[in-house]
Amino acid sequence: MAGLVVGCGKKDAGPNAGPIPSPDVPPPPAVAAVAENAPRANVTGQPDQFLTAQLQAFVTSQGRLPGNFTEFARHLVSIPKPPNGTKWVIDSSDKSVKAVAQ
Repeated sequence: MAGLVVGCGKKDAGPNAGPIPSPDVPPPPAVAAVAENAPRANVTGQPDQFLTAQLQAFVTSQGRLPGNFTEFARHLVSIPKPPNGTKWVIDSSDKSVKAVAQ
């Protein structure tokens, strides 16, 4: 008699996987110091090539934008410091990360 094994079809999300942080939960201090947690659309600012490439890699691997910067930051080794007087913002309209004046 042969057995049949059926999987649920879920993909392994990898070592950095975890639940998407709730929008009501404040970001960790390391993120809050350098970034706005919530993505925005049509942001005016200076795009960062490195962070934008990392964001696009996240979108390719996950099939969606991160829910917030905290989720995105979990996929980075470290968060680069933005230029003085700015914070990083995920621009959902063009899938980029920009330094935006605060």
